Amino acid sequence: RRVPCPTAVPQSPMLKPTLVRSSSTEAVQIDGSAKWPVWPRISLIINALLLLAVSAMALGKARVPPLPCASLPSNSNLDFAPPPPEWAQLSREPQSPDWTQEPRAPPPPELTQQPWVPPLLERTQQPPTPPTPERTQRWKECLDSSSWSQTCDMLHNNPVTFAPSLGLAYVEVRKSASEGIRGVLRNVLNADWYSCGESGVPSGSCSTLGRCTALCVNQSIAQKYFWFSFVRNPVDRFFSGLAQAKKNADSTGRTLNLTKEKVVALLKTTDMTCSFNAHVCSQLAHLRLHLADGAPLRMNFIGHTGTIMTDFQRMLREAAEFHRAHGRDLAATPEQVSSMLQLLDMHDPRNAVKGHHGSTDVREHMAAWRSEALDALVRDEYAEDIACFEDQ
Repeated sequence: RRVPCPTAVPQSPMLKPTLVRSSSTEAVQIDGSAKWPVWPRISLIINALLLLAVSAMALGKARVPPLPCASLPSNSNLDFAPPPPEWAQLSREPQSPDWTQEPRAPPPPELTQQPWVPPLLERTQQPPTPPTPERTQRWKECLDSSSWSQTCDMLHNNPVTFAPSLGLAYVEVRKSASEGIRGVLRNVLNADWYSCGESGVPSGSCSTLGRCTALCVNQSIAQKYFWFSFVRNPVDRFFSGLAQAKKNADSTGRTLNLTKEKVVALLKTTDMTCSFNAHVCSQLAHLRLHLADGAPLRMNFIGHTGTIMTDFQRMLREAAEFHRAHGRDLAATPEQVSSMLQLLDMHDPRNAVKGHHGSTDVREHMAAWRSEALDALVRDEYAEDIACFEDQ
């Protein structure tokens, strides 16, 4: 039986609905506006509600009442079984069969017993071996002012690199690891030869090419610094200096023809220790210097390039002791020492890179005609260097 449901028309204070009856349909008319059919729309709504009610009853009858968790059988269909193995292969990248079974292999025993030590530290971890007392006493006697009266004119303004942060003053000896030592001071201590300690290079004849020299400082400034330098085997240094002199001549368009005969003639007729070229001037000539007030420069330390790694460490330790004795705390930090040794390592004769300054071809050319007789002439020419700086 179809029972018509009463329809409620929204009331409006402004509009008053009126029901208009006709022979076929009923419609609501609001103040003479258009008429809408009523019963067909009501019939559709009723049918939809009935369909929803029937569907809800059917679902309610088919629903299984929930059981307590404790009463679920172990083989219940409601348990979540693991997916088949082939499904797992689709959910991740293929893995090796023992990916989750075999543990990671332990590191090799040699890596766990002790840390790896770089070759540099292996060579320098032992306390530096001091030089023989005889050699130290000899170079001090050679540089004593009573043993010489005047400096070499070519080297009276020899460059000096000041490092105020550690109170170091490095006197350059050309072709004796000088560029490597200056690079260490520049890169680690921010020191170069374009300043005289904590002040700039004064103008005048004391400087050369804008570089500071011992002639630019007086005793009151010099005594605040630890003066050091390094020397080299005079014979090896001589041939290295010749190669550098030829390279410099070639770069300026001049020709320096080096043959065995010419080198022999130079050694027999020319004072190579102070007049031919600064790169072959004697090492004593590099170190016999005067200060601005005429006082002779007193060196505190002379190291040797043959033991440059250990000697450089010993120099830093003696410099710290020197300043501590004068009430100054200027010791190098472990980080600074490590950085300086790393940079200096490339100039270690045991690990030196050949071809420094691009003069490899010249040295190889000289090595072809270098002989024991020629080396003997060089030793005679630089006999004073050998007596002062080499172990006998």
